[in-house]
Amino acid sequence: MSKLKSKISNTIIAFAAIILVAAFGRAIADERPSVVVAVQDLPSVLEQASSKSTKGSAFRVLYNLYDWPLRTNFLKDYKLEPGLATSLKRIDDTTYEMELRRGVKFHDGTEMTADDVVFSFGPERLLKKGAPGYRVKRQFLGPLAAVEKIGDYKVRLKTAAPDPVFEKRMGNVAAEIVSRAAYEAAGNFDKWALAPVGTGPFRVVEFKPNEYLQLEAHDAYWGGKPTIKSLRFQLVPELSARIAGLLAGDFDIIANVTPDQIEAVERHKGFRVVGGALPAHQMVGFDVNNNPQLKDVKLRRALSLAVDRKLIVDSLWHGRIDIPNGHQLPAFGALYDPNRPLPQYNPEKAKALLAASSYKGEVIPYRSVGSYYPVELPTAQALVEMWRKVGINVKLELVENWSQVRERPGTGIYNGSDGMRYPDPLSTLWRRWGAISKFQKRGDWSNDEFNRLGEILGTSMDQEERKKAYQRMLDIFDYEDPPGIILHAKGRFYGIRDGLEWKPYPAAQMDFRPGNVNVAR
Repeated sequence: MSKLKSKISNTIIAFAAIILVAAFGRAIADERPSVVVAVQDLPSVLEQASSKSTKGSAFRVLYNLYDWPLRTNFLKDYKLEPGLATSLKRIDDTTYEMELRRGVKFHDGTEMTADDVVFSFGPERLLKKGAPGYRVKRQFLGPLAAVEKIGDYKVRLKTAAPDPVFEKRMGNVAAEIVSRAAYEAAGNFDKWALAPVGTGPFRVVEFKPNEYLQLEAHDAYWGGKPTIKSLRFQLVPELSARIAGLLAGDFDIIANVTPDQIEAVERHKGFRVVGGALPAHQMVGFDVNNNPQLKDVKLRRALSLAVDRKLIVDSLWHGRIDIPNGHQLPAFGALYDPNRPLPQYNPEKAKALLAASSYKGEVIPYRSVGSYYPVELPTAQALVEMWRKVGINVKLELVENWSQVRERPGTGIYNGSDGMRYPDPLSTLWRRWGAISKFQKRGDWSNDEFNRLGEILGTSMDQEERKKAYQRMLDIFDYEDPPGIILHAKGRFYGIRDGLEWKPYPAAQMDFRPGNVNVAR
């Protein structure tokens, strides 16, 4: 009997030791710091394939939930690197084979296989018309037409036409890999979109769309154990409140610091501002087809010529960003034309165009949320005054949300931005303004030649042919039939406390993966 008691006693001791070791392990993990980021906007859903998640404030947050077959290295000239795929081989102009990384774990602990990849790109989620991600697929994944499993860790992807940027698409929006089992267990897309299961460095703990998103480290992350235990994105619409919270220690990082407030942050010891210009254009758009005055191209050209962009950049942005020479970016490489001229500021020419136009002083509405973009309201006020000086009667209308900006009747001019998702004009000019865009689908503007050239840009494998088509598209967009006006490069600045090492990307995304964030103890 004593031997039995001894054996039981030893078993209890061993079991207790296991529990203590496990608890000690958790305690060590819990010593990692948490990070709180105050933002001016949160997405309403967390599924990147949803059309509700195609704005910069969504990219910023969702980048930490997902991974892609390839990884776009934003800090190394947007170089493509292996991600969830160890290789992506082009078999011919419309066929690709992808070898998957083994041992990748989803947030629920299950392993990613070819079945998940096939589902992520498949008809139920993306490919079939009517699928919840179909619209986003058309914008970001272009001619992707089919995907099939050819091994437990290998898939084949087919496109409906040659795609000169297919590899770039595999490292960007809509190419996220999600768990098929978790998706199906959610019951419906709306429930899934509030708590999706991906392979990224953080998993969803709690999401209140109008308040905060609480994330927890995914310690089995294939890219390495996160260096912080949790990440919280807190909605704080007012910049003054974000700054006060940063200085009080409530937030570790705040987004969208305006240039005039950088000194207000940095004059306090222990705080700094990081960031700069993004590969993106700050714009105003025109509802050409639904505003009688804006149908006249002479008026639209006059609106552009009346804008003193340098004054806006120097006064409101303190010279921290620049003015692009057309709707293009140096990151486009061979497609970029460095000799294309900057947009003109010529108020006298604007007045002459107005005199020759059909415009007779009618009021043109300009709707703005006023606080979504940095210095959005003062920029809008400056534009209205510049237009008034040449004889264009624009009335600024502040509204509460983006749905109200686009409400008809009564639309005219509105704010916007065109961000680069991968280094090619298909991700900017064509995605935002082409035949596949929301802009044309809403009926704001269209141009037959522009659309024909966009098809060449999207399917030709000849770089010179693509460049010729693209540069002609710029002529149409910038001068001949402008659907909007480029104001300047988009800027993004973050306030950050000392002791937190974090690198902002030249992109909307905020990355808290291992290697990009570290907190001094």
